[in-house]
Amino acid sequence: MVGLVQDCLPIKMKQIYILNPPFIFAVIKKMMRPFMKQKLIDRICPIPKSEIGEHFESTSLPPELGGTFPGDFWEMRAAGLKLRQQSIAEFEVKAQQLLKPQA
Repeated sequence: MVGLVQDCLPIKMKQIYILNPPFIFAVIKKMMRPFMKQKLIDRICPIPKSEIGEHFESTSLPPELGGTFPGDFWEMRAAGLKLRQQSIAEFEVKAQQLLKPQA
């Protein structure tokens, strides 16, 4: 599983923040350490809720986490997904047009 995250997924993670991790998280991280690359270990950052403002702007955090984000996260996420779906549909139409044999 760790190898999949480290080497196979076509994504680039700059940081992985774990907010208020339970004590067991530190134990599991130490157990997994021999199987993980140092680069991935360095990118996993457990942070307490009191320090979240040091890592994120308050305008991007919901009020529950001490931020001032004005909108509803789930509405914003749904709008973003809808936009991506529209882009994919447009791309597929253009790709089909380009792949049609010319008569």
